[in-house]
Amino acid sequence: MTAQIANTFINECTEVDFNDLNLYAVLVGDIENRQNIISYPFKEKAIQEKLNVFSACWDGYTSKYKITQNKELVLTGFQYPALLPEKIEPDETYEIADGDFWLDMRPSFFEGFVYVPFKDGKLITDKKEWIFHERVGKKESVTIGRIQRVLNFLFQLGKRD
Repeated sequence: MTAQIANTFINECTEVDFNDLNLYAVLVGDIENRQNIISYPFKEKAIQEKLNVFSACWDGYTSKYKITQNKELVLTGFQYPALLPEKIEPDETYEIADGDFWLDMRPSFFEGFVYVPFKDGKLITDKKEWIFHERVGKKESVTIGRIQRVLNFLFQLGKRD
């Protein structure tokens, strides 16, 4: 799987620092139980004729967002990444997200998830309300698999004695 390009976002809310987190999606649904999770249904859409789908950009575009000082999330536009030297002009828009939703944020595409909640369209800045998930990458899962096999082997040896 190829790493995906993150969406662009600007944080104007001084109450929270997202450090080195990147925004990969805006989601609605039951994040805690991972049920009925879908992308937030923004009314504004990327222009189909400009989409440029390739391995690092499955959707053919990335979104631009802003978190305002008032703790609101605003969709501010769409970018259409292209392989050089081609350039596809971005689009500007302005749509404020409302209701309850989550930001899917990560240090990188393959690293742990941080789900940041919005309630009634407002960012929840209390990090105790955020959901943190560690993600075991391919390299780590191979190592864990090897450790589990060794432990199973040792356990089986212990049962023989």
